Amino acid sequence: MTLTDFGFGYILDSTGQFMADNRIPTDRRFHTFLLDKENRVVLVGSPIGNPKMWDLYKSTIARLAAHGGTLPDEQ
Repeated sequence: MTLTDFGFGYILDSTGQFMADNRIPTDRRFHTFLLDKENRVVLVGSPIGNPKMWDLYKSTIARLAAHGGTLPDEQ
């Protein structure tokens, strides 16, 4: 199985240009983030090996799916 088998796009920044242009912390825990359909960051942190973060990713993805790809404004 390759990444293209998943049916979604991805970007591999092999030159580090994205990191240089976007003030990404050097701490690798913050190199994973979830974007909404407008490419806004809605969640930061790696769910790998962290069950609480994985639960947060799943619930956030469900909220995104329920609201057309964006999160509703919080009241």
